[in-house]
Amino acid sequence: MDRLERKGFALRLARTLAERTGDRGYVVGLYGRWGEGKSTVLNFVRHGLDAYPAEQVTVVEFNPWFDSDETHLYAEFLHAIAAAVGADLERKYEKVIRRAGRAQGFAESVGLPGRVNSIVKVSTLLGAVGGLGQPTLRDFHDRLHEVLAPAGAAARRVVVLMDDIDRLDDRQISAVFRMVKLAADFPNLCFLLAFDQGVVAEALGARYRAGGAGGGQEFLEKIINAPLRLPRADPSVVAQVLREMLDEVLAHHRVLVNEPDERIRLDDALEAAVWPCVTSLRQGKRLLGQVDFALPIMAGEVNPVDQVLMEALQLLFPDLHSFAAAHKPLLVRELTDEQEQTSLREGLEEVCQPLRPQGRELLQRLFPRLQTLDHGRRFTAAEQEQWIHARRVCSPSHFDRYFAYGLPVGDILDSEITAVIQAAAPHNTALLRDLLDAHDPGLVIRKLAENSVQIPADDAMRLAHAVAGTLVTATADVALQAGSLIRRLLAAVAPTARLEAAQEILDAASAQLAATVFTWIEAPHHGREEGQPLLSQERTQQLGQHLTERLLALPADQMIVPGSQSDLMAYGVCLRHQHQRAQQYLTTALQADPALLQHILALYLGGHQVSYVSALTRTGYQQLTELLPAEDWLDLVRHHFPTAENTLAGLPQNAAGQPELPANSPEYPLLTFLAAYQVLDTHEPPPPAAVFEPTPEAPSQFRNYSPHHLAQEAGDTVPFMLRSAVAMPRQLDNRPGPPISNDSDQMRINVLTRVAEQAGLRQALTALVGTPPWETSTIPDWTTEGGSGREAAKLLCATASDDAPGFSLTLQLEIGRATPHGGLSEPGRVRLVSRDGLT
Repeated sequence: MDRLERKGFALRLARTLAERTGDRGYVVGLYGRWGEGKSTVLNFVRHGLDAYPAEQVTVVEFNPWFDSDETHLYAEFLHAIAAAVGADLERKYEKVIRRAGRAQGFAESVGLPGRVNSIVKVSTLLGAVGGLGQPTLRDFHDRLHEVLAPAGAAARRVVVLMDDIDRLDDRQISAVFRMVKLAADFPNLCFLLAFDQGVVAEALGARYRAGGAGGGQEFLEKIINAPLRLPRADPSVVAQVLREMLDEVLAHHRVLVNEPDERIRLDDALEAAVWPCVTSLRQGKRLLGQVDFALPIMAGEVNPVDQVLMEALQLLFPDLHSFAAAHKPLLVRELTDEQEQTSLREGLEEVCQPLRPQGRELLQRLFPRLQTLDHGRRFTAAEQEQWIHARRVCSPSHFDRYFAYGLPVGDILDSEITAVIQAAAPHNTALLRDLLDAHDPGLVIRKLAENSVQIPADDAMRLAHAVAGTLVTATADVALQAGSLIRRLLAAVAPTARLEAAQEILDAASAQLAATVFTWIEAPHHGREEGQPLLSQERTQQLGQHLTERLLALPADQMIVPGSQSDLMAYGVCLRHQHQRAQQYLTTALQADPALLQHILALYLGGHQVSYVSALTRTGYQQLTELLPAEDWLDLVRHHFPTAENTLAGLPQNAAGQPELPANSPEYPLLTFLAAYQVLDTHEPPPPAAVFEPTPEAPSQFRNYSPHHLAQEAGDTVPFMLRSAVAMPRQLDNRPGPPISNDSDQMRINVLTRVAEQAGLRQALTALVGTPPWETSTIPDWTTEGGSGREAAKLLCATASDDAPGFSLTLQLEIGRATPHGGLSEPGRVRLVSRDGLT
């Protein structure tokens, strides 16, 4: 097939070689780089020469690879030419002598002296007749010259074709051209030598000390009579040939059939970043060979478009391929941190600098998030979800497969997941159970979610039933993932049929999983249906009542299963829909089971392990009393553990008058509840809190109290301590200077605000620095990452008036319990006052 349109050139060359006559040989050099199609042109030449009668033109394809010794190479060449024209350069008696010599050597090697003497006599006798002996290489040369000598109509043209000379080593290349030079005086003989001119010239120059490629070129010019440059292939023609070959590969593997959008994506990427960088048809064939080999290895497990493009990246831009393999975290997730963006941008610029721009273009098409660096583009959750579903290389779930040509350890074949989704019931349930037994359940559920985007309603319902019926017990994390998956599957059902479908699924699931699914259904936002509730408010309420009736009919050990799934999530659903019945249900269960009481108290109060009623304890206590009133909890503790209050009363007290709770004791949750009840629900006045007012040390600066200083003043007599925080000097150009305080601990606003109000702090500050109006607000969130606390302090600085430079003051209070080392435990902050233009 003449895909590069060179057949006409080859046939004209064949005619010239066949019809040329002369007393001396003629050498034609066909120059072209590796992969440009020299071998194809030689094949066309061979076909053109075959059209001539054998007695007129004889073609010899001589391969110099088999013999590297120069003498043997020339001898093989002479005999090959002779054999091609039907001649024998060796006389009959010469063959006898040669064979006798071989027989003599064999007899000597196996120890046959009698035979040796007989052979020697025969060999000597033949050699003595007329002075006969073995011919030399010169004898063969002269005899071939006579064979090729006839002129005129009787002359036979011999055309020698030699390919891949540039792939030999320097010594072999030298031997070939010495052979050609020796044979150049043969009449009616033509050589057509195909090679890379630069490679051969370099080899000859190095071999003969002729001054490198320049000297080698001079050597070539003495041997080559007609240098021909291989006609340059039109790049558009090469690209079209490669497109057709790619079509054949894709059709063979049945890839991208009925996927027009994906085929357009592939073609666009190839046109923009691949075909322009393919330097020869051979390089393109090499790429397609890699694609042909790679596609079946991971069929169904990776995206075929990305697989083709990744093979192109590896072949054309190996440094970029290695860069991608080493930077997975920066390529498969959205980059919001400026420092990460800068690091990735600098790394890309370094590796891309010596490369053609198509390299970065190809990488960006494979990893769309790189568009954030150049264009600031952001991608929606639905787009990122689609990448995962399509098994793109930019998906964190599939990235490693493209570099390993296999599954990472612990991963699951997508084909196995697809089998579960497409199988009919109950076979799908059996397949799912096998996967859950063989793999991490969380991974199985995640893979099901990734592969079930936009599936038909019937498939969605079968899968939802399988998940609901199989996950009888699971961890809380797995239950949450399964609940999210089932909620998404229900979204595939027609809106008019969703309520009935949801009831079926909730009835088939365990109590805890059913409650988890319903919690997801209640959520107003979820994934690609953001802002679109699964059911109307009325139908959601109806579904909740349906589930509550089912749950309240269960024994307590089925609805509240300690350590399984979500513990009290099912009870929470009941509490929201039938509050009084649910509380009565829980009270009855706790009256019958002291272990369940201890478990729930530990769930809300046992994870903090501090020796006083902390802010975290207060939060847990508040959540606990939302399940049952505090008095009901107290009655249950007294019912099952009548001596607990006496135990609490016998504990030593700290400086704040609170009992020192035994953090490592099994009784810790019980005692913590009783201590919290005393502090929070007995309505006793809180212990006094000291106020430390910021006092001016100079007319234009406020004092910043350190924790150590405040701890010294506070002593061990008060449970809480306060300190002033940020005083910001304003620069002459009206910009705020650096904050004096840069603390950035996590806050507990509820505790902080309550203590500040009880201490009369606002009034004290107002009396100190002047009269209102003051701007009063709270800081909702401070973190310690990346110095964001300091940035927040700068933002809190009020703007000074344009005509009165001076100081911008933000008084920000930390509240917490003083520690023996002068620090604050559980510190929090509130920005109470700010004012501009203080002088």
